[in-house]
Amino acid sequence: NRLKASTDGHISVESGVGTWRLFIETSLYDELWLLIHPVVAGQGDRLFDVRPGQIAMQLDNCKVYENGVVGLAIEDDKGANPFFVPT
Repeated sequence: NRLKASTDGHISVESGVGTWRLFIETSLYDELWLLIHPVVAGQGDRLFDVRPGQIAMQLDNCKVYENGVVGLAIEDDKGANPFFVPT
C-alpha cells in the first residue's frame, strides 16, 4: 500500500506466470489485464492453476485488437460470485 500511495495509484507489473500466480493467490492486484492471443498452445505453464476452489474475479472491460488479440480487464472481486473455477 505504501508503494501505491507514493505514486499516482497505478503500478504496472509485466512479468511471468509465476509472479502473477502469486499476485492472484494473495490478491495483490486491483486490476489484471489479460491478453489472449489467438493461438492454441499444447503445453506450458497455466496462469490459473493457482489453488483448488474458486477465485472471485469481475470482468471490468474488454478490447479486441486488430491482430486478433483480446484484452480482458479483470478486477479482484472479493465476496462476489466467481466467474472462473480452476479444475
